[in-house]
Amino acid sequence: LEQKRATDEITKTIMSISDGTQEIASGADDLTSFSGNIHGQAQNLGQLIGKFKTN
Repeated sequence: LEQKRATDEITKTIMSISDGTQEIASGADDLTSFSGNIHGQAQNLGQLIGKFKTN
């Protein structure tokens, strides 16, 4: 009975860790996408600024 409880608790902990890992992976994917978007915007801004002439 005690071993069953311990096994159940370990299973719950492993599932919790797995859920947390999936959330982190999803957040990393979102961050990668956001980073690519910002990079594209920075390139566009650089092209626009490049059209201006300074004396």
